[in-house]
Amino acid sequence: MKKGILFQIFLFCAMNICYAQKPLRVEYEMVKTVNVANLPISNEAKAKLQEQLKKPEKQFLYYYKGDSFYTNGETVAAELSRNEQQISNNTKAQSVVKLSPQVSRYYRTADSNGLYVYHSTQDEEFYELYTPTWKKIEYKKETQKIDNFECKLAEITTSTDRIIKIWYTEQIPVNIGPSWYYNFPGLVLKVEAPDFTIYATKVSNNTSGKEVEKPNPKLKVYAGKEWELKSEQIKKQKETPTVIKKSIQL
Repeated sequence: MKKGILFQIFLFCAMNICYAQKPLRVEYEMVKTVNVANLPISNEAKAKLQEQLKKPEKQFLYYYKGDSFYTNGETVAAELSRNEQQISNNTKAQSVVKLSPQVSRYYRTADSNGLYVYHSTQDEEFYELYTPTWKKIEYKKETQKIDNFECKLAEITTSTDRIIKIWYTEQIPVNIGPSWYYNFPGLVLKVEAPDFTIYATKVSNNTSGKEVEKPNPKLKVYAGKEWELKSEQIKKQKETPTVIKKSIQL
């Protein structure tokens, strides 16, 4: 009996070491829950956006020798039109909201606790060096099984008092997870937030490790005060509406 228990413990530990030391690939799906009712767009555009949001977005996490890379590839672009505004007797202005392809790329290196977040504008590609900080982290007693892994729960409180549930497994003892949800006592397999859910659909060592992209050393890295200034600049650019004026014969 004791030999059987010892063998199970040995097998469990061996599996943990296997997952932790070999290249790791995790496939996730992300579902967003956005209230489109109050958006200043037409009902047709709202219906189109709602259908788009129902489709889970595939995301991937790769890990090897302390380095990790998380990406969603590219989302499908969409265009949503606001109401037209009369400018003159024969001219209307129309604000157009464009959902451009959004590329998410997050890099961690073995020699840094921070996260390199990729950004691009019309004029520049660069990284933000980000280290997640939470107001509070509470480790709960609840457990949940995800893709055959026993997961424990941590509840984090963000700087804006949002509560997010983090489900991680100590069976894979690497402190990685999707985007900036990492530094927990095991691989994060599920993130539950008020407006989205990210959940793992497949965990495997079926990867060579070559998929772990490294940050491009030629791109500028913004951190601290320099990033705060850059962030404000990006925010102002995004708040500037795209206006297309069309002459319409009435």
